Amino acid sequence: MNILGRKGVACLIVALFCICGCGPGTVAVLVLAGTAGTKDHDDGPKALQPPSGVSARSQASGEVIVEWAEVARADSHNIYWDVGSGVTKASGILIPNVATPFAHPVPSNGTTYFYVVTAVRGANETSESQEASATPLDPPAGVSAQSDASYSASIAWNPVAGATTYTLYWDTLPGVTKATGIRIPAVSSPHVQSVPSNGVPYYFVVTAVNSDGGGAESTESAEWNVTPLEPPGAFSASAGPGEVTLQWSLVPGAASYSIYWSTSAGVTRVTGTEIAGVTSPHVHPNLVGGTTYFYVVTAGGPLAESSESTEVSATPAPPAPPPPTGVLASPGDSMVTIIWSPVVGADSHNIYWDFFPGVTKTTGVLIPGVTSPYDHTGLVNGTTYYYVVTADSIASGESGESVERSATPTAVPSFLYGAGLSGRRLVTIDPFTGLDLTIGEFGQVSIHGLAYDPATDTLYGVTWNRIYHINQVTGITTNLFTANTGQAEGLAFDPSSNQLYVAEGFPSDLKTIDATTGQRIIIGPLSIGLAGLALHPTTNALYGASWAGGGASDLYEIDTSTAFATLIGPIGSGLNIQGISFDPTTGTLYGVESFTDTLYTIDTATGVPTQVGATGSIRVPNILALAFKF
Repeated sequence: MNILGRKGVACLIVALFCICGCGPGTVAVLVLAGTAGTKDHDDGPKALQPPSGVSARSQASGEVIVEWAEVARADSHNIYWDVGSGVTKASGILIPNVATPFAHPVPSNGTTYFYVVTAVRGANETSESQEASATPLDPPAGVSAQSDASYSASIAWNPVAGATTYTLYWDTLPGVTKATGIRIPAVSSPHVQSVPSNGVPYYFVVTAVNSDGGGAESTESAEWNVTPLEPPGAFSASAGPGEVTLQWSLVPGAASYSIYWSTSAGVTRVTGTEIAGVTSPHVHPNLVGGTTYFYVVTAGGPLAESSESTEVSATPAPPAPPPPTGVLASPGDSMVTIIWSPVVGADSHNIYWDFFPGVTKTTGVLIPGVTSPYDHTGLVNGTTYYYVVTADSIASGESGESVERSATPTAVPSFLYGAGLSGRRLVTIDPFTGLDLTIGEFGQVSIHGLAYDPATDTLYGVTWNRIYHINQVTGITTNLFTANTGQAEGLAFDPSSNQLYVAEGFPSDLKTIDATTGQRIIIGPLSIGLAGLALHPTTNALYGASWAGGGASDLYEIDTSTAFATLIGPIGSGLNIQGISFDPTTGTLYGVESFTDTLYTIDTATGVPTQVGATGSIRVPNILALAFKF
């Protein structure tokens, strides 16, 4: 090896020259002086120092960036790494011939990686640099966003192992990255982020950050977006009887609305009672009159609900009364009688009528301040009239409409059947004159009660213990079933329940018989003997005429649930009324006196009879039963 260098060679030549022209002592001095004074080589491997400024950081999941200050005159650099501290060239995993900065793809996130760097020149390598470390992080998972108030979004995510904080990036365009998004550092889950506008979608990603060592930030999470909504405007409340009507303006982007209410001011989504999925206008019903109700409304959309609107309030009046029940319409000659059950608490009742079905308070002709029963007179026979009834309160207003009823006035008298010759012959009787016409014989059957079913056009008869079907053309009877009624006298049919009422025995028991099956049910004892039964066509009240047995008959109203009989009054003086029946077109009660064969109308309020026609005479004697056909 030439340890003198180029200057050393020159000195050596000089020394040799002096050997030729100088003395021996001088040669030794020159050679030694040239050798010691001309050596200037300082670029050998022992002059290289380990790299300085070594750092490690993670800017993306699964990767560590290692950086250092390059060593002058080094041919290359080596990295040694491990998952434990104290890395040496002997213990570390070698990554040879690298340049700064170096991106090291690591096996897993959440693990701390330790690094040292060396410089290399030729076959020589420096000692290890100072150690640096970094911990790559997983990107946050489970990211979600929602808007719980206007001008804000709430973003949540699952915690990441090793993370000490998180960074949020957002934009109004999809595809947010750390490079393009607006950076919000040092956030935690859930994070509420204010946004500049409502009605605009906002997109969010989150990264995990570890500030230990050189620091680390994960790759971006999955992207999530939400659109905050404006609270509804123009919110108003108007009170009605027992209700409040709420209205508001629509919010762009809203898919639904929720109302929150309370009886205390300052209602919020937390303190109020929610009425979800409403539309404007919305009626809040069944409220307490005189109580003030407070309201706010919010707009809802996908993963979003706006802030509360401005608060409004209203104080409803007491609720309107319910519509009347039990409404019936009964036709007469040029008139219709309307009856109903009066509504408790109502100050008055109103009738609305029309020539067409579907009568309402808006479309119908008003007849105000009426009482039940009400006779609507001056009508055209053969024309159908439709009716509804309402209840009215001075304090709370008018109820809704009742069920609709209709009737067609007619001048044609109803058709009256009778069972004559001690109940063995079917006759028709003119209810205006009492004149009769024989239809046919019953045969050996003695009918003591008649009843008519308008729905099936069936004429029923009852004997001592059997129920018959009577042919209305011939009078021929057909046994339907044995009723086991005992000594039956009166018979009445209830169309609403398909039941026959029967008075049995002396004193009588009141029974019902199913007209289809013949099933017999005892209601209770009457404590009187009845010869006739009749059901009012509109009120369904049951009336009975007592059997006089040579004395005078009395008129009773009978409770169909208990059989309790309430005396109305005597039917004249000395009249023995056998059969009774209501004219369905007028609601007039008729009765026949079997001893004189005279037809009467009977006042259901007093029992007072009025003879029909000039004489009321019926030619066929011993009429025991009556039934109107309608």
